[in-house]
Amino acid sequence: MKNKIIREQFNKQAEKFSEFSFTKSRVIYKFIYDFCRIQPGDTLLDVACGSGAFALFCAEKVRSVCGVDISDRSITMAADTARGRNIQNASFIRSDVEAIPVADGSFSIATCRMAFHHMGNYQKVFSEMVRCVQKNGRICIQDMTACDRKETDDYFEEIDKLVDISHNRSLSKAEIIDLFDGQGVRILNTFESRHEFEINEYASHAIQAPENFEALNRLLETGLNDTALSALLYKKGDQTFLKKDGIVVLGIKE
Repeated sequence: MKNKIIREQFNKQAEKFSEFSFTKSRVIYKFIYDFCRIQPGDTLLDVACGSGAFALFCAEKVRSVCGVDISDRSITMAADTARGRNIQNASFIRSDVEAIPVADGSFSIATCRMAFHHMGNYQKVFSEMVRCVQKNGRICIQDMTACDRKETDDYFEEIDKLVDISHNRSLSKAEIIDLFDGQGVRILNTFESRHEFEINEYASHAIQAPENFEALNRLLETGLNDTALSALLYKKGDQTFLKKDGIVVLGIKE
């Protein structure tokens, strides 16, 4: 049921998500590319690739890329962009990322950006990433992370579910690290960050039902009056901003 919601939601909002500043930032692409130690000879699998922007950024620099996503619309957009730019070393597959239709050890690196918070069975997705890379292949996850304080995390989880009904939950840093440790993937590097978003721009990356948008505004009003949230939710003039913590983890399959 959860995967059906994700597929339907991203079929509706693929264009909006691809235009979100955080999604399309080439500065972030370059950071991830360098962080992952990607080389010209690499064969890259991008899991939950969306409209393919990061995969196509890498395609110009590596042997080949393959993007996989559950959304038909996202995959169509990715393939159309590749054709339009005459990128011939990129392929895209519409598939549930819990069962990626490629042979074991097909890639030298697997990446997944800003998607694990959508996944109900995220352990299975990570297992698939591990299966798909060869020995000594690399695996990288980038995602937002849960707040340490439960009451704060509950509040921001409610915001994220109102913004995007396909949101499942943000994992904690420890849960993401445990994915690597549990699969015997040795961690090479981690990077933690905090990002600021103007709330209207943040909400614009997804499509909300009118009743969800109204509930979101009510929730924001409540949160702005809660001093326990003031470090992560605040006003600058007439605009409302929120801050989200994130992590990038790179590991090697030994």
